[in-house]
Amino acid sequence: MDLDGGGRRHIPAQRTSHVSSMVVFDDYLYWSDWNLREVIRCDKWTGKNETVLKKTIQLPNDLRVSASLLFPQQC
Repeated sequence: MDLDGGGRRHIPAQRTSHVSSMVVFDDYLYWSDWNLREVIRCDKWTGKNETVLKKTIQLPNDLRVSASLLFPQQC
């Protein structure tokens, strides 16, 4: 997607009910779903290979990526 919102693509997700947060990192699209109470990921280009990463009894509100690839080494 462009900064002006153009070039958007539809990714057909199988397990979607009430998306509350979404993150793109590496080759995956991650989202949290309030109704399913799950954190799910799929291939960001095809929307296939959906995988439930976490089931919870609480409502998943926010997703954040914290990976060593995002932070430069201090030494």
